[in-house]
Amino acid sequence: MTRMRLSLDSGVRRKPVYLANTRRPFGHVDDVIIDPKFGVLAIVSQDSRSGTWAFPYTHTQIANDGITVVEEEKQSPRRFLREGRFYQDMLGAKVLGPDREIIGRIKDVELVNVQTGDVAYRVSPPGLRGLWSGAFSVNAATEVIAHSFDSIILGPKTPAPGVA
Repeated sequence: MTRMRLSLDSGVRRKPVYLANTRRPFGHVDDVIIDPKFGVLAIVSQDSRSGTWAFPYTHTQIANDGITVVEEEKQSPRRFLREGRFYQDMLGAKVLGPDREIIGRIKDVELVNVQTGDVAYRVSPPGLRGLWSGAFSVNAATEVIAHSFDSIILGPKTPAPGVA
């Protein structure tokens, strides 16, 4: 099953990381680096013995009992941060409509396709409107047209929060 909604915070973060060839423990998932417009770039593993390393998403495999990585592909997280951001830094960022008006803030980042690394953003509407209407989902690959340090910008074909 590749289509799902797996929260990066509660479903991926802190999962054990294992080496693919030996199944030896290699720490736990400390963070995930994403490209805000497309999806997961790398899984960041941290361990007191091994240190902190990033593994390209194409060389990882997510399972219920943990994440398997290819040790030979480990790199510094800085290499991936040139293209993306830690997902935790995205939480609370503004979500702007095509007219650059705030339509909400990112509440969670969800992995929607395990094979490709596609993500979606759970967005909470701003102010009192958020109390009556629930969070809605924004697909990064199809609905985000641009991003900045503190926001993502949605395209004109994104449905209004009340419709999504």
